[in-house]
Formats: sequence, C-alpha cells, structure tokens
Amino acid sequence: MIRTLANSLKVVSIVLLTLAIAGGSVWFFGYWTEREQPVEVGRSVVFTVAAEQTDADVAEALKDADLISHTWYFENKMRFDNRELRPGTYNLQVGMSTNQIIQTIT
Repeated sequence: MIRTLANSLKVVSIVLLTLAIAGGSVWFFGYWTEREQPVEVGRSVVFTVAAEQTDADVAEALKDADLISHTWYFENKMRFDNRELRPGTYNLQVGMSTNQIIQTIT
C-alpha cells in the first residue's frame, strides 16, 4: 500500500516537473525570439498577401521585409494556432511581434 502510494507520488512529481519545464521553455522561447528589436522600430511597411500564397511564402516575404526573424516560427505559429491567411494589403510596422502580425493578416 505504502509502496504503491510512493510510486504514484513519484510519477505525479515527474509529470508535474516535466510540464513545468515544458511551460517554462515555451515562455522563454517566446521571450527570446521577440526580445531583439530592429533599429527601425515603427517604420511602416505595406505588405500584400496574395490569395495563392502559402504560409511559407508569406513567411519568406515577411523575413525579406525585415518584419520577422524566423520563418519557421511564423509557419509553426500559424499551424498550431490554426490560422488562415486573409488575402489583402496590410500596413505593418517594423518591430511588431509575430503574434501581432499573425493577428493582423489572418
């Protein structure tokens, strides 16, 4: 009885510790990727999303316009948040976070 309880507590402790480490890692990654701001923060960029563009195409265009640093982060964020691109022309600013850009163009 005591042995079963001790083993159960060990398993629960390991699961909680794993979740805490994973959550902290996700938070730190978000902080780390958004911490560096370009010198031109606030500069407006007119950005167009065409109907035939994929998430990867838009990610490359955003990187070319110096709006994002990591294309893979943008693509995965779009996928995990289950967001769909809205074709159109948008006024974005250098220094916007990836989340802000995604909210604007979806």
